[in-house]
Amino acid sequence: MSQNINLFDPALRPRRDLLRAVPLAAAWFACLLLVGAAAWAAQAERGKRQDELQSARQDAERERKRFASAGALIRQLRPDAELLAELQRLEQAEGALGEVARTLKRGLPGAGSGFAPALRALAASRHESIWLTHIELAAGGAEINLAGRALDAAALPDWIGRLSAQAQFHGHSFADLSIRRPPAAPADLPAASAAPPGAGAAGTELASYVEFRLAAHPAAPAGGAPR
Repeated sequence: MSQNINLFDPALRPRRDLLRAVPLAAAWFACLLLVGAAAWAAQAERGKRQDELQSARQDAERERKRFASAGALIRQLRPDAELLAELQRLEQAEGALGEVARTLKRGLPGAGSGFAPALRALAASRHESIWLTHIELAAGGAEINLAGRALDAAALPDWIGRLSAQAQFHGHSFADLSIRRPPAAPADLPAASAAPPGAGAAGTELASYVEFRLAAHPAAPAGGAPR
């Protein structure tokens, strides 16, 4: 007995499950959207980075040009020879003044008072008929050499006594004294006159004042060697 199959029966045909195809298509579509969005975001980020890189290159180029310009200006600068010489001279003068200041501060050995006390003592011992033309102080004021003029040689002992009475010169010996009467200056001579009684042996008229030199040294200690 043969069996016939009805191939025209719709119930026997293969069926397509549309319920499963739709979700699959939706998933594929979603994946495509995600990939597209990621690609767009990456492209946008790349463009942003390229813009930043371009801006950084422009800034670097501007800085390079600025430094090149500054370098050119610096290379054009040259030291002024006159200013350098003046600076060197001022430095030397400053060093010399510093040495003088240190010397003045040292003053008398152990005293540290400089030459000021000796000069004040000379000023306090002034005499109306005596004036000094040369003052030399050494060893911080311990060694004194004076030169000057006096209208009357007889006034010198009184003046030396005043010097010896100053506290600054205690212990000093003013025994080294020399006196001379110089020739009169041509301006002090009369226009036409005979040699006055005060003239020298050769008829040269002498000045109305005397010149003197006085040296003072610290007195030698008792029992010490004489100076």
